[in-house]
Amino acid sequence: MANFTEFQKKVIDAKLDNILVSAAAGSGKTTVLVERIIRKIMAGELSLDSVLVVTFTKAAASNMQAKIDKAIRNVIRENSSNLELVNRLKRQLEILPNAYIQTL
Repeated sequence: MANFTEFQKKVIDAKLDNILVSAAAGSGKTTVLVERIIRKIMAGELSLDSVLVVTFTKAAASNMQAKIDKAIRNVIRENSSNLELVNRLKRQLEILPNAYIQTL
Protein backbone atom coordinates (compact mmCIF):
# COMPACT_ATOMS: atom_id res chain seq x y z
CA MET A 1 0.00 0.00 0.00
CA ALA A 2 1.21 3.50 -0.81
CA ASN A 3 2.01 6.09 1.82
CA PHE A 4 -1.01 8.35 1.64
CA THR A 5 -1.26 11.92 2.93
CA GLU A 6 -3.92 12.71 5.52
CA PHE A 7 -6.11 14.29 2.83
CA GLN A 8 -5.74 11.25 0.58
CA LYS A 9 -6.68 8.97 3.49
CA LYS A 10 -9.82 11.04 4.04
CA VAL A 11 -10.82 10.57 0.40
CA ILE A 12 -10.14 6.83 0.54
CA ASP A 13 -12.11 6.37 3.76
CA ALA A 14 -14.95 8.83 3.04
CA LYS A 15 -18.36 7.28 3.74
CA LEU A 16 -19.99 9.11 0.83
CA ASP A 17 -21.15 7.04 -2.11
CA ASN A 18 -20.44 9.75 -4.68
CA ILE A 19 -17.13 11.52 -4.58
CA LEU A 20 -15.27 14.03 -6.73
CA VAL A 21 -11.49 14.02 -6.60
CA SER A 22 -9.95 17.06 -8.22
CA ALA A 23 -6.23 17.75 -7.93
CA ALA A 24 -3.18 18.65 -9.99
CA ALA A 25 -1.56 16.25 -12.42
CA GLY A 26 0.73 13.79 -10.70
CA SER A 27 -0.86 14.27 -7.29
CA GLY A 28 -2.00 10.66 -6.91
CA LYS A 29 -5.68 10.92 -7.88
CA THR A 30 -5.69 7.61 -9.73
CA THR A 31 -3.87 5.81 -6.92
CA VAL A 32 -6.30 7.20 -4.34
CA LEU A 33 -9.37 6.27 -6.37
CA VAL A 34 -8.08 2.78 -7.10
CA GLU A 35 -7.40 2.26 -3.38
CA ARG A 36 -10.89 3.50 -2.50
CA ILE A 37 -12.52 1.22 -5.08
CA ILE A 38 -10.49 -1.84 -4.04
CA ARG A 39 -11.21 -1.34 -0.34
CA LYS A 40 -14.94 -1.01 -1.01
CA ILE A 41 -14.93 -4.13 -3.19
CA MET A 42 -13.05 -6.06 -0.52
CA ALA A 43 -15.56 -4.96 2.11
CA GLY A 44 -18.43 -6.12 -0.10
CA GLU A 45 -19.75 -2.55 -0.35
CA LEU A 46 -19.19 -2.09 -4.07
CA SER A 47 -19.28 -3.87 -7.39
CA LEU A 48 -17.69 -2.51 -10.55
CA ASP A 49 -20.99 -2.77 -12.38
CA SER A 50 -22.36 -0.02 -10.13
CA VAL A 51 -19.46 2.45 -10.50
CA LEU A 52 -18.97 5.43 -12.77
CA VAL A 53 -15.45 6.81 -13.01
CA VAL A 54 -15.03 9.85 -15.25
CA THR A 55 -11.65 11.12 -16.39
CA PHE A 56 -10.58 13.69 -18.96
CA THR A 57 -8.55 11.51 -21.32
CA LYS A 58 -8.82 8.05 -22.83
CA ALA A 59 -5.30 7.36 -21.56
CA ALA A 60 -6.35 8.19 -17.99
CA ALA A 61 -9.41 5.93 -18.24
CA SER A 62 -7.31 3.08 -19.63
CA ASN A 63 -4.70 3.64 -16.93
CA MET A 64 -7.37 3.55 -14.22
CA GLN A 65 -8.79 0.29 -15.55
CA ALA A 66 -5.31 -1.27 -15.74
CA LYS A 67 -4.50 -0.20 -12.17
CA ILE A 68 -7.78 -1.62 -10.86
CA ASP A 69 -7.05 -4.89 -12.66
CA LYS A 70 -3.55 -5.05 -11.17
CA ALA A 71 -4.79 -4.18 -7.68
CA ILE A 72 -7.50 -6.85 -7.79
CA ARG A 73 -5.00 -9.47 -8.94
CA ASN A 74 -2.60 -8.46 -6.13
CA VAL A 75 -5.36 -8.81 -3.51
CA ILE A 76 -6.33 -12.22 -4.91
CA ARG A 77 -2.71 -13.36 -4.69
CA GLU A 78 -2.30 -12.02 -1.15
CA ASN A 79 -5.60 -13.56 0.08
CA SER A 80 -5.69 -16.85 -1.80
CA SER A 81 -6.94 -18.75 1.26
CA ASN A 82 -10.02 -16.49 1.62
CA LEU A 83 -12.25 -18.17 -0.95
CA GLU A 84 -15.19 -15.82 -0.45
CA LEU A 85 -13.03 -12.76 -1.13
CA VAL A 86 -11.20 -14.44 -4.01
CA ASN A 87 -14.48 -15.39 -5.69
CA ARG A 88 -15.85 -11.85 -5.25
CA LEU A 89 -12.68 -10.39 -6.74
CA LYS A 90 -12.65 -12.83 -9.66
CA ARG A 91 -16.20 -11.71 -10.45
CA GLN A 92 -14.97 -8.11 -10.46
CA LEU A 93 -12.26 -9.04 -12.98
CA GLU A 94 -15.01 -10.43 -15.22
CA ILE A 95 -16.99 -7.18 -14.90
CA LEU A 96 -14.01 -4.82 -15.29
CA PRO A 97 -13.82 -4.77 -19.12
CA ASN A 98 -17.36 -3.36 -19.23
CA ALA A 99 -17.08 -1.08 -16.19
CA TYR A 100 -18.01 2.57 -16.68
CA ILE A 101 -14.51 4.03 -16.54
CA GLN A 102 -14.80 6.66 -19.22
CA THR A 103 -13.97 10.16 -20.39
CA LEU A 104 -16.03 13.32 -20.55
